[in-house]
Amino acid sequence: NRNMNSESSNPNEAKFAMVRQGKKLMWEKKYQQASAVFTQAVDSYPDYAEAYVGRAYSNSVLDVKGDAVIADFRNAEEAYRRRGQPDRANNIAKLIKQYQREKLGIQ
Repeated sequence: NRNMNSESSNPNEAKFAMVRQGKKLMWEKKYQQASAVFTQAVDSYPDYAEAYVGRAYSNSVLDVKGDAVIADFRNAEEAYRRRGQPDRANNIAKLIKQYQREKLGIQ
């Protein structure tokens, strides 16, 4: 498959493609499949913040244990900070607080 070969030769394109696929599955409300794709992206690219965010969102819809969702959001926050993107990191920090309030009842 020509497309697969081009993706495997460019790691950035491969990780972008995984996250695009995960987002597409989320739009289709296929959250379990989306979570699996995001997990594959996290396993392949452990410093890719967007993969953690996608998995956190997918898993929050699936009512996966809250600690796992928060861990993914925290990993994304840290990855954004390492990439020098404090605004994105701060947005994730706000999402963590919102998730804790709304889903876990933590004030």
